Amino acid sequence: MTKKIVEYIAMAKMCSYVRPSKEFGEWNELDYHYDSLYITFTNPTQTQSLILICSQNTFTNNYFKRLIKDYITKFSK
Repeated sequence: MTKKIVEYIAMAKMCSYVRPSKEFGEWNELDYHYDSLYITFTNPTQTQSLILICSQNTFTNNYFKRLIKDYITKFSK
């Protein structure tokens, strides 16, 4: 059975995110995405907005699921 976006978010909130140590202007695309996800996971309004957006669009849902899975893989304890 496929996990729902809320399940991935719950798992991601348990990860230990580490912000890149390089200069902000030297970040790559994933660095920006992961930092934005961390901010979203720590802000209830943004988390709820992400859930709502994903519930309205299958492509968006699948994109964020993949991104969050990669986030979990990288930052799991």
